[in-house]
Amino acid sequence: MRRRGGLRHTPPYAEGHHAVSKRSRPERMVSDRGPSELAAGETTPPPPARGREAPLVLLLVALSAALALYRTADRDLFTAHEARAARVAGHMLESDAWPPERPSPWLVPQFSPDVRPGLAYQKPPLYYWAVAGASTVCGEVTNLTVRLPSAVSLVVLVVIVYYLGKALVSVRTGFIAGLVLLSTPKVLWWSRAGLLDPMLAACVAGSLLFFIRAHRGIGGRWQYWLFWALVGLGTLVKATSLVVPLLAVGLYLLARMREEGFWGPLWRMKPISGPLVLLAVAAPWHIAAHVATGGAFSHVYWGMHVFGRATGTSIFEDSTYWWYYFPAMARDLFPWVVFLPGALVQPWRRMSRGHLGAMLLPGVWFVGSFVFFSAISFRKDEYLLVAYPGAALLVGYFLDYYLGAHRQDAALRKWIEAAFTVVAAAAFLLGLGFLLVALSGSVREHLFEAFHNRTDQATFAAVADLIADREWIAMLLAGPMMVGAVTSVVLIRHDRPLPTVALMVCTTVLGFVLFVETIVPVLGQARGLASFATAVSAHAKKRGPRTRIFLAVGKCHELAFMLHRFAVGLETQRDMVGYLKEDLATGRPWLVVMDRKAHENGRWSDPGLQWRLVAQTPAGHRRPMVLLEPILTPKGPGEP
Repeated sequence: MRRRGGLRHTPPYAEGHHAVSKRSRPERMVSDRGPSELAAGETTPPPPARGREAPLVLLLVALSAALALYRTADRDLFTAHEARAARVAGHMLESDAWPPERPSPWLVPQFSPDVRPGLAYQKPPLYYWAVAGASTVCGEVTNLTVRLPSAVSLVVLVVIVYYLGKALVSVRTGFIAGLVLLSTPKVLWWSRAGLLDPMLAACVAGSLLFFIRAHRGIGGRWQYWLFWALVGLGTLVKATSLVVPLLAVGLYLLARMREEGFWGPLWRMKPISGPLVLLAVAAPWHIAAHVATGGAFSHVYWGMHVFGRATGTSIFEDSTYWWYYFPAMARDLFPWVVFLPGALVQPWRRMSRGHLGAMLLPGVWFVGSFVFFSAISFRKDEYLLVAYPGAALLVGYFLDYYLGAHRQDAALRKWIEAAFTVVAAAAFLLGLGFLLVALSGSVREHLFEAFHNRTDQATFAAVADLIADREWIAMLLAGPMMVGAVTSVVLIRHDRPLPTVALMVCTTVLGFVLFVETIVPVLGQARGLASFATAVSAHAKKRGPRTRIFLAVGKCHELAFMLHRFAVGLETQRDMVGYLKEDLATGRPWLVVMDRKAHENGRWSDPGLQWRLVAQTPAGHRRPMVLLEPILTPKGPGEP
């Protein structure tokens, strides 16, 4: 072993050993040892035995599946994304009753036959096909079938991250990176919801896996075709699939141009046949949707949803500030975000320089995606999910290196101790915050006033009332966080890196499970509309089978899905009040759901109608609504 500055140093790979010339093929480098455990002079470490890998993969699959599916079916649909997916899949299963003048819901996903076609068109169909397929097996669209594609996507994504870490550095790096990803609470939350982004992230990560395997000579060059095919498949989820993997690969090739050249690796990527494979996967559906809708779908999806949101010209949502993703990432990638700055720097340090070429891919994947999504006008938290597997690989490599070199690298040891201390302090303060909210009414009031959004206020009020009434829930949530925080600081101070990392993963997972068990049901009550929909259905059945319900609340996919057997659309009626009066005169009972504020402001007031309040959403709900029964005003003597 060589010694530098009195420290025992074992370089992972000598830079000259794995540098690829412009004319040579990339060299395979796969190891089951950590990035600090190779002897000097080794160029290609021995591959791991398959028997040692299988338990690790099975453990990652079991953990990610359990966390993604635990009590997933118990929570009612309470976001527009989930309800919209449920409505689209429901129309696919009932396509026989679909209006013949509209394109088939199997071809062009649509959430309603009653609204203007342009407003009903949705994203590409892959996620909705998956929901419809799962619902076909189960017999109907349920909470579970709406979320199952996201849950399966998480399992696939974690396994892909494992194999990416293995292809780039080592089996242990891939395993730690998989643990980092599946123990990130916000990633778990998104994967337990009916969102398209987990499926998109799996397609993007899978494409980059096949790229790096082919680029580094692991397998054959035929994997480049799989890279292009998965990029095309991702476009059937979201258009972002065209940007993120191609951007990451382009930046990676530019960064490695000095060692490998640019045109040689680019030509090996099959730049002619590869895009043809992409088009063969993506183009048929896009062309069919364009033809079936007379170009309307392309105008709505590509013009409004994609380019309109990217440039800030969309009519759907307002734009946000360019720095939006900095606080969003700090929150959504916690607790591992604390290690991210060091993980970005570590490959550039002299002791890790041998892995710089390998770790450039997750680096440009994460940083390039972050810059791209910050540059576009419309931003949402879940958009950045496609970049988080790259962050997990960086953090996984960083922790893997630390586990093997913590005694030799004094500077790294000090930085890691500081990072664990910051995470422990944040966890301790979070646990203390739960206790203060449970015990102090003034704290609850001040925190409630700090929220300006009605949804956030309703959510906080529901959670605060719960833990104030049941203080043991606050103790149950705060206990593991505070004990884990103190224990991790003690362990890291006593130079016990492996137990510290394991404790952090276990504490994070346990905290998320307790959150799902105690807090999520309350979130469903505060944000969801299941109880209100049940009350509306009960009143409709009470009034007889001819009763119809009109949802006069704008775009409310949750209620529309839950009440689809009773609700009807009157959007095509020019005079909705007049239509109601005529239909009421025939003896048909009607119920109208309306926003409470609109009702109080006298919407649809008419001398010939009286409105009787029948039911309303619970107090403090994020979207106050009322159920009204319109009654014809008795006519006076002599009135026509």
